[in-house]
Order: sequence, then structure tokens, then C-alpha cells
Amino acid sequence: MSYGENLWIYFLLLAGIIVVPGMDMMFVLANALTRGRRAGIAATLGLMVGGVCHTLFGTVAVAGLSRLIPTVSGVMLIAGSAYMMWIGLTLARSSIVVDRVDDGLVRSSRTVFGQGIVTCLLNPKAWLFILAVYPQFMSPIYGPLWPQA
Repeated sequence: MSYGENLWIYFLLLAGIIVVPGMDMMFVLANALTRGRRAGIAATLGLMVGGVCHTLFGTVAVAGLSRLIPTVSGVMLIAGSAYMMWIGLTLARSSIVVDRVDDGLVRSSRTVFGQGIVTCLLNPKAWLFILAVYPQFMSPIYGPLWPQA
């Protein structure tokens, strides 16, 4: 498989994951619906900063472990594939229901932004997802691992 084909598969996987509602999407919706557009944008930006942290962690973990212990790559590939299958099965069997959104205290955009970062960073599924996805799409045959990440 070429590097370009690999990137398209990665893009499709991420697009599918982003579209599926979860904890982060509910956080943005709750803030946008109760506090307006500004709070929704602040929540989104906070989650994006948290996502950058996940990406940096994934880069360091996968590239570092692959360099230090080459046999870990195969194990990470298999474990990551199994984890992604488990996520798919779990999502296929579940449904997300929002009964109501409570009116909370009026918070500043800065507070919502900070909560977005914390919400994203405290999501254990996101950490595991990064460790499951990165080994699938990073390969020494495409060059150094750091630029690939």
C-alpha cells in the first residue's frame, strides 16, 4: 500500500470517529445550547488543544517504543486492531440518549475552554485510541516516524 493510500484510510477512519457522538461532542453541545455560540466555540477549541496533547503523546509513545523495542510494534499493531474492533462492536450495540441539559452557572469562555481541555485529557478512550491508531499508520518504510506523526 502506498503512503497516499495509507493517509486516505487514516483520514476516513478519523472522519468516522469524529462523526460518532461521544463525551466530547456532548460537552460542546451542552455548552453551545445552554450558553450560546461563544461557549460552544470555546469548548471546541479546548477539546482541540486536548487533541493536540493526545497526538503528541501518541507520537512520542509509538515512535519512541518502536525505536527502543522493535518487537513492540507488532504487539501494538495487534492490540490496537483488537481495541478498534472492540470500539466498533460497542458502538454498534449502544445508543446515546440525552434526556435534558441542566442550566448551570454562567461561565466565562476561558473557563469553558479550560474545561474542554480537561474533558479531553481525562477521556481514557482517547488515550487508548491514539495508541491503537498510530501504530496502524506509522511505518519505517515511509521514512522517519516523527514527521509521519
